[in-house]
Amino acid sequence: MDPTFCLVRVLYYDKDYKAGLSLDVSKDLGNYGKFLIGFNAEHVNLYNADTYANFNLKNPLLPTLYSELEKQGSFYGNHKRNLVSVYLQHFLIGDKFRLLSNLNFERFSDVGNAFTLNFSAMYNLLQNLDLKFNAGRAIRVPSFEELYLRNNSFVLGNEDFDFEKIDTAMISLSFKEGRVSVEPTLYFSLVRDFIMQEYDPSSRVFRWINSGKNIKVLGSMLSGKADLTPNVQLYGTLTYNRALKDGIETYTLRMPEWKGTIGTTANFKDIT
Repeated sequence: MDPTFCLVRVLYYDKDYKAGLSLDVSKDLGNYGKFLIGFNAEHVNLYNADTYANFNLKNPLLPTLYSELEKQGSFYGNHKRNLVSVYLQHFLIGDKFRLLSNLNFERFSDVGNAFTLNFSAMYNLLQNLDLKFNAGRAIRVPSFEELYLRNNSFVLGNEDFDFEKIDTAMISLSFKEGRVSVEPTLYFSLVRDFIMQEYDPSSRVFRWINSGKNIKVLGSMLSGKADLTPNVQLYGTLTYNRALKDGIETYTLRMPEWKGTIGTTANFKDIT
């Protein structure tokens, strides 16, 4: 077969299809705050694909007519995900403070179970100055590529995965005077079960894995906003991250050391 005349066509469909049900109930207990309990269920088609080619993926040198490949010869196959989550929130508001707690349980049919707990607090130090604190855990669910990619000569998926877990604590001061607000923030993150690529000598390709090493990130961020007019706002952020990688290659972190953003927003819905 002429290697310069290889045709591949992949048809994707129902990639974003999902169906779900959500329900929540709240109860105000006066001085004890407000409680909210909720339930969410989703069914998602992660990936559906039909692949057509004029060669066999398992044996590229074997000539064949242009036709649909068998499912076992495709790059991803067809996969679905069912998600069930139950969450509990508690709000407490005082004269000079606000507290918010959130407990969440999630079950993913193709990955497993995850518990997350988050807490945030705000205390009014002065008329224009607030002290804020946040702590909690976030998770990153492996993508369909990291789970199911196959028949690839460079990298393969891995269905034996755990969630990537990010524990973060941050403290900030929020100052507002007139049309200008400024908020410096310090934060620390600990990333567990970091998802990365590792070379597998037996198959001579890279494979997605959970790293056995933790990643520590120390960072700071300065953000600000200015109301140029009642309808136009200028905003900007400057972030610095220092990652303690513990032997993990820098390119796998996908995290720039310095990052800055600036922009403007306009809202004219109140103009007649």
